[in-house]
This record gives sequence, C-alpha cells and structure tokens, in this order.
Amino acid sequence: LLALSAAAAEPDAQQIIDRAIDRLSQSQVLSYSFRHQGPGAYALTTGWAKVVVASGNGRGNFSRARIEGRTGTGERIVVAIDRPDIYALDYERKTLWHSTPKNGGRALYNPEHLAPVFLLRALARAHRAKEAKWVGRQVLGRTPCDVVDYYSERMDLRVWIGEEDALPRRIEAYSDALFGTGALIIALANIETHAPIYEGDFALDVPEGFKRAEYTGRDDTAWD
Repeated sequence: LLALSAAAAEPDAQQIIDRAIDRLSQSQVLSYSFRHQGPGAYALTTGWAKVVVASGNGRGNFSRARIEGRTGTGERIVVAIDRPDIYALDYERKTLWHSTPKNGGRALYNPEHLAPVFLLRALARAHRAKEAKWVGRQVLGRTPCDVVDYYSERMDLRVWIGEEDALPRRIEAYSDALFGTGALIIALANIETHAPIYEGDFALDVPEGFKRAEYTGRDDTAWD
C-alpha cells in the first residue's frame, strides 16, 4: 500500500465525495490515460489505454467511447462504442467485430477501461449509504489527493481524489471473490473533463484485409 499522511483536522469524506460526483457528472467529454495492474489473470488483460468517453445523462452512464491501448501481453486494443453498438478490432483474426450488450458485446472490451464512469455510480452509492471514510492525504505525481475508503458487499474501494480539481487519480479495488488476496489497481492521468471531440474520435479505421463479423457471445464458433 502507498504511505498516507494525516491532516490537522480530518476532512469530511461526504464533502469530498460530493465534489467528485459533481465534477464527474458535469463532464460532457472525459478524456484520460489509463494504466491497469492486478493479480493473476488481471495482470494480463490491460496494460494501458487512452480513453475518450462522451457522457450520457451525468449519472454514471455514457453514450459513446473510444478505447485504444495494449494489454499486459502487448496485444492491441481498439474499441469504439456508440451505444448500443460495440465495435472491436481483432488483429489476431483480422476481424472487425460488431455486437451489442444484448448479444454479449461487453465481452469485446474491458469495462474497467471506463472506470471513472462507473466510479461515479459507486461514489453515489457511498454518498447515500454515508459509509465512506477519509483515511489520509497523498501526492500522486504532482497532485495532492484526499484518499477515501468505501466498503460495499461486492468489493472494497480506495479512491485517490484530487484536492483541487476533485477528479479521481487512482482506484484500488479489493475483493477476495474477484481478485483473491491481491488488489485491482487503476491509475488515471492526463485527465480532461471537457475534452474536444474531433471527427472520427468514435469511429474505427479498419485496416485493409480485415473482414467484418457479428459477435453473438453464444459459443466459441462466433470467433471462427
């Protein structure tokens, strides 16, 4: 665990969460760099990614997203989401896959890439339950952060939230059922809350020679 420092007067965890919720929910377009660490198989799924997310209704939903990066084993990740449609480039099979959540399309991308979007929901739950706890302060990079713990039935979260801008910088998730004795760690950087959208940000350039196919998620033959 990272070392934390105390404060002369303990800040109110509810106020810290309030600010983070307001900041995330007001973001029309959220852009950030994502780095992922985790135990076991999680260590291989995602190394890093650049993510652009267009928010939906400001309640932890999103309308469009683009994810581009590499897994922990070096495989390319290129995904575009224009809800409900999900598109993913499969460089091993030279295939552009298309699907929807109803047809198992969430298997085409790692939801953890959209951690700030889903974190908004978790923070809202923590706010309602009034179970969040301030545990200290720490500087990540050059950003002073408040560190807040939230315990739920599914997993325990520790979140680093920028003192000045109220944006998340690091998320640690603990769950014996999901991650064993290790922690899933997500580090965020280069965060922009009103990033400009350019033509083609949410579209994929399909390489020459790639075929197009529908992913159904029903069995392995969908990948043949």
